[in-house]
Amino acid sequence: MYSLIAMFQFLKKITRIDFIDYLIGIFIFIIPLYSIRIPFYGISISILTIYIFVISAILLIYHYHHIIPLWKSNKILFLIVVGFVCSFLPSLFLHPGIHAYGVFFEWIFYPAILGLLLSIHFYYSPRSHVFLINTFVFFSLFFVFFALSYYLSNVITYDGRLSFIYLSPNHLAMFITPILTIILTSWFIYNDPTRRTFITVIFMLLCTVLFFTQSFTSICAFLVTSFFGLLFFIKRRSLIVCSIMIFFVIFGLIGYQKIVNSNPDFHRSSIVSRVAIFDTTFFLLQKSSLYGYEIDSFQINYLSSQPYFTPYLDWAVPTPHNLLLTLLFSGGFFSLLFFLILISFLLYKISLSYLQSKNRVYIIYAFAIITIFITGTFDTPYWKNDLSVIFWIIFSLTSPSILNDVQRINKSS
Repeated sequence: MYSLIAMFQFLKKITRIDFIDYLIGIFIFIIPLYSIRIPFYGISISILTIYIFVISAILLIYHYHHIIPLWKSNKILFLIVVGFVCSFLPSLFLHPGIHAYGVFFEWIFYPAILGLLLSIHFYYSPRSHVFLINTFVFFSLFFVFFALSYYLSNVITYDGRLSFIYLSPNHLAMFITPILTIILTSWFIYNDPTRRTFITVIFMLLCTVLFFTQSFTSICAFLVTSFFGLLFFIKRRSLIVCSIMIFFVIFGLIGYQKIVNSNPDFHRSSIVSRVAIFDTTFFLLQKSSLYGYEIDSFQINYLSSQPYFTPYLDWAVPTPHNLLLTLLFSGGFFSLLFFLILISFLLYKISLSYLQSKNRVYIIYAFAIITIFITGTFDTPYWKNDLSVIFWIIFSLTSPSILNDVQRINKSS
């Protein structure tokens, strides 16, 4: 009886902002469940997509009167996002299909809309920004526990890599890397030693999970951005030297693990296979580079090009293993153009905001975007439902008006 009364009193104190923040917090824990799908009139819809739709509807209802004012003050950014989403429409018209429509809505349209609505929410509620970062910290605690339990139980791939519940170790690594940056943000937001120690432990455990994936591209991208981040933040020479040594030790360990577990036949190694994939992609793009092919149809077209390339690898791949080539293949020239404009504009706005406020959190988010971009040279850290959601969450956190208030709110609380 007393528990019911306490629960009622707790619910009575919850404001609308708190309710939305709790829904967003639940959403973070649902992201790994992207592969669970529900049948609906002959098609299947991801649980993650359904939840995105629900949150977007609630945010739209709550912030509908804020959209026009924010549109006027951030018109260029809004237009770039709208241009990126609309750049895939010619491909849909030229290559219609249920699968293409599903991928467009689940991987491109809904995550982008959610990113815009979250940016509006954080604009008018900076406390929600802090709440989201805290949620990612606690999410990582549970995530690390289950991921390491998989590794300790020897639930790994044939070549000794950790993939957890994801399609591949590379997929797991691409999911972890941006979250590491978000957790690093929380370390700079808080000044409390106890909180910083807790965050550091989670950060190191998540780095351990990333190491067990042995995803060379993702780890190298994170090491490079972290290395330059340390050079940017650290002033003592001794710490810089130690950081350089740690960087090369980890780099060497990853390289050694990759060589030991790689295919002994050089002609069938990971590097050679990616070069073959790139060559095939360029060959296919000669036919249709303006509007691209059917969205997420690379594997079919890749296999159809087998007679033109001999000897040909006998395994199929879902994407060109390059973010820019993937966008060019699925959306054509304009999707690639708007994506590059979006990245450039975000980095430009972040740099301007840092020069004005000297808030180091801006630089960390810039490193998150750069890490995604570097990983995109040999992988596709956007072309999955959960990965695109993480990208647009980082997009929503980079609103210049938010970060100036985050540390002030933390100090006053």
